[in-house]
Amino acid sequence: MQIDTSIQSIGDAEKKRLRESIVELQKQQEQIGKKIDRLEEKFNLIKREFFSRIGVLYTTIDQLNGQIEYYRDIGKLIDEGLSLKDAKKQLKNQKIEEEKKKERKRKSEEYIFIPDEESDLPEENAITLKELYRKLTRKFHPDLVQDVGEKRKREEIMKKINTAFADKNVNLLTRLDDEEEVIDYEHATVDFLKKKLIQHLNLIDIMKKEHRMLLRSEWNSWKKKIEKGKKEGIDVFKNLANTLTEEIRKKKIILEDFKTSYETN
Repeated sequence: MQIDTSIQSIGDAEKKRLRESIVELQKQQEQIGKKIDRLEEKFNLIKREFFSRIGVLYTTIDQLNGQIEYYRDIGKLIDEGLSLKDAKKQLKNQKIEEEKKKERKRKSEEYIFIPDEESDLPEENAITLKELYRKLTRKFHPDLVQDVGEKRKREEIMKKINTAFADKNVNLLTRLDDEEEVIDYEHATVDFLKKKLIQHLNLIDIMKKEHRMLLRSEWNSWKKKIEKGKKEGIDVFKNLANTLTEEIRKKKIILEDFKTSYETN
């Protein structure tokens, strides 16, 4: 009996050590997660400002480039011996053929659906969304447990579930179904705790990589430029907007010259 008691004590000590390690790893995950959330929140603000002030200018430049390329192609065809009328007709037919190819490609990919937060879900995905929501609600509802700590954990999980459902995010609900578990660590086996420890270590590694990718991203470069600009009293978007506006002005002159050559005859 003394041997059995000794073995049990060793086992209990190992369980305690594993539980404490898991708690520490969960804290690390929370800290890394907050860093990721803060960066993404800042990036989203930068993206909104960028696309509202700069994106429209890039769109204009792309449109002008397309029109300029059209007239350059006309010039090449005329150099090859075609009349202006035939050159325009050939380019028109090429454009029609390109549009047909795009349409065929679009139809061939119609069966693929990747839901996102902005889209309206097709009927079958709406059903999946409701089914997942009901399943997760039954699984994680806080009223199903009495323990205060467990109840709080379930409340946090339910917040994620409700947000994903409101955003029509089937992918996130699926991940929550796969990843979130309400675990009684106090009565878990040593083997189970070891597996959970490895899972947490792997998740931390993934989160660290995600954080490093964000730091290396274009948006973090913009973040640094904006922060530096604010210290120096410079609006970096305004400077870029001025540069792009000047580029647009020059391209419009080129385009008008082409139109004068090919549209007034």
